[in-house]
Amino acid sequence: AWTETLITKATDPEVIHKRELQRFKQQCQQENTPLCYFRFNPSNVDIEMDTSSPEKIDALIQLTNVYFQKPKIQARLDRFTNLVISKSFYFASQPTIKPVSNELLNVTFLVQSKITEMAEGLIVSILPIGKTPAVEKTYQEKNEETGIRKFWFNCKVGGSISISVKVLINTSTTSPIDISGSPYLLNLPEEIQAQNTVRKSTTNNSLRGSVLKDSSNY
Repeated sequence: AWTETLITKATDPEVIHKRELQRFKQQCQQENTPLCYFRFNPSNVDIEMDTSSPEKIDALIQLTNVYFQKPKIQARLDRFTNLVISKSFYFASQPTIKPVSNELLNVTFLVQSKITEMAEGLIVSILPIGKTPAVEKTYQEKNEETGIRKFWFNCKVGGSISISVKVLINTSTTSPIDISGSPYLLNLPEEIQAQNTVRKSTTNNSLRGSVLKDSSNY
């Protein structure tokens, strides 16, 4: 009996679903992030998954197709695929900070996708925090060979900014979704004494960004 119990715990889809859902809930509570869990489960399937019968396999395919054609399931599937596409984008490097003048800094960061791009575009927002001066303009260019996108902007010294990058997948049906690691909190140095000093201080925490919790609801 105990061997059957072990096999059931390892192979029964319903048991695995409940176990993993509980694990994800606990993890999200610990990390203070919203639960994002998908399960696609066609009902009324009385076919062994390891069957080799062509008739049963065709019946299983037909049941699955009917299941995914339901509007509610199709909406969930679209939501899932959009999330996978958006989270495939990530910061390819930490933002680099270089002095432009005594009071002005240049910030550069790279964004890349792990899969073939299926998005219509990226939306970048540089939001000042507290009394930090606003960033007037952001520039970008794309390397067509590697797909890496380079973004840069100039800003005043001191304060903190939030770098938000969202993926626009479908302009008519989908709201922009944050990429992995977005928004990114960047603390700016308070002053620039010399270029060598700034370069040396890049190992200091004042120039390091920290990833904010992704609190967007999917």
